Amino acid sequence: MPFSFRLAKFRFTACVKDHIRFPAYKGAVFRGGFGYAFKKIVCVVRGKPCDNCILKQKCIYACIFEAHSPEDAEILQLYHKAPCLFVIEPSVAEKQAFAPQESFSFHLIIIRNSIDYLNLNLNKVGKR
Repeated sequence: MPFSFRLAKFRFTACVKDHIRFPAYKGAVFRGGFGYAFKKIVCVVRGKPCDNCILKQKCIYACIFEAHSPEDAEILQLYHKAPCLFVIEPSVAEKQAFAPQESFSFHLIIIRNSIDYLNLNLNKVGKR
């Protein structure tokens, strides 16, 4: 039986406006910033936690960042949350401090159905 697996990889390059210092592992900062900007763009119910939202089953943000395992899932039945359908791959460069006008890059790898959701909003996220 053939197996289909969709994957998209995007490279982002950001130009620094003010002095910035990242922790040793930059990925956590990138994930937090990406999640914050993405939620600000797509959330229709502002300022409420996703767990209590009546739209969480249909919400693009919740699908990607707050995904829950389906109740009938055989493989994931022991886990409340499903794995994220994206990976942020920070640069392997050890540099942590950046001055204005310097730039840094990272990759966003999107898996399966998340490609359809994120392609529509990546340009907006990049401008935040």
